[in-house]
Amino acid sequence: MTLKRINKQTLGSERKALKLAKKGYESVPAYQNFIDSYGIDSIESFSDLPITNKKNYILKFKIEELIPKTVNKAYRIAKSSGSSGKCTYYFKSTENINKDALKLRIFLESNFQINQKPTLVIMALNYPAWGGSENLDLALKTASTNIDYTFYTFSCGMDFDSIIDIITLLNCEVEQIILIIVPSFIFLLQEKAKTLGYD
Repeated sequence: MTLKRINKQTLGSERKALKLAKKGYESVPAYQNFIDSYGIDSIESFSDLPITNKKNYILKFKIEELIPKTVNKAYRIAKSSGSSGKCTYYFKSTENINKDALKLRIFLESNFQINQKPTLVIMALNYPAWGGSENLDLALKTASTNIDYTFYTFSCGMDFDSIIDIITLLNCEVEQIILIIVPSFIFLLQEKAKTLGYD
């Protein structure tokens, strides 16, 4: 069986990826079985590792095998959209949620200077139908609990009336509004605003 190789140019830090793979091998029974099934004796090079996907990994193992055997037993469960015909459940530890929140905060401070400008972030992705949007929403809410500057978060999914209401309510209180939305829905939001008398 030929394994597809990772494009290292899009991977990011190979050192961090290798460290995560080793941690997964040590703490996640399913990942250990998955790696062992390919006859890999030791994890020394990330590019030599087989790629996991829904079919060969997530759906192949029982849920209890996919959960890390760590001291921290607090998990957030996200559900996939089920677009493949069956919903998949993903477990995220409190430790990982906090790490995601920190990364998101650093991203927003670096790219949008939220620590210098009063900001409203509107989470308008379709959730809980899509696990990714739920994870992003959780990271956003977690990040907002540990800051000491003016930062509002509002989650409403694709409820256009609520989006328009919150923008109207806080527009004068903030210097910038960050709208997290599927780009193809921006036109529909604009049309809705026009019907309500907004330009």
